[in-house]
Amino acid sequence: MADELYERLLAAKGRKYRLEKAESRRAALLKRKREQERQIVELEVRLEAEQADVEQLTRMSLTHLFYTILRSKNEQLETERQQALAAALRLQEAKQALSRARRPKSSGSETSSQVCLTRRANMND
Repeated sequence: MADELYERLLAAKGRKYRLEKAESRRAALLKRKREQERQIVELEVRLEAEQADVEQLTRMSLTHLFYTILRSKNEQLETERQQALAAALRLQEAKQALSRARRPKSSGSETSSQVCLTRRANMND
């Protein structure tokens, strides 16, 4: 009787440990997801600003005259285009990373939420 209770207690402790580990991993993944989403918003804002700089330089304006005097408009335009392209690339990479993180594993294993629910059900037994 005591051995059976000890085994059940040991099994319950193991399930509790695995549940806590799964919950910790889930929390870390959610934190990483929120960080990636925040980064995407920042990169979208940066891309819009860089594209606005490119558009501004392509129009005739006082800014155009200023850059013509100080340095070649084409040099500045190329610099702004490169910055806009770099911002677009960083945004695309961040979106792809978030998309990969959202995709379920193809190994056929359960998702962490399924594992948590299964473990909680087992602990209630």
